[in-house]
Amino acid sequence: MLAQLDAVPKATLIYPLEPYQESFPLLHPLKDGYDPVTDLVKTATLIGIDFPEFGDPLDSHDDGICREMERAARKKDYDKLLLLVDDWNKTINEIRTKGAFHSKRLKPLDHPQSQILLEQLYARCVTDPESLNRYEGN
Repeated sequence: MLAQLDAVPKATLIYPLEPYQESFPLLHPLKDGYDPVTDLVKTATLIGIDFPEFGDPLDSHDDGICREMERAARKKDYDKLLLLVDDWNKTINEIRTKGAFHSKRLKPLDHPQSQILLEQLYARCVTDPESLNRYEGN
């Protein structure tokens, strides 16, 4: 499976603070139930929600990049998704150049953001959910 994953195209999404980025294999979903394409779209949307002052093109409504990513993922149009991730990365780099992310004040996450983040943590960390049912504490 690991060798097969190396042959799969990946989309690398850069994050607002340098040097953070993440690569998502363009598969829908993996055998363990983790869906990296949906995770990519949710991650971009989460960032777009957290930075509403940038509006479109990061906007998740109408024709913003996040909304277009959702459409491409739903249609499994990975070529378009790769182009949209490239647009996303260029936009993030432009905003980084202006220093806008560094001036952003940290604030608590609201409920939808917290839910997305917890779902991502669970999907990435729990590889065998059945093993949680067999857990016995000391």
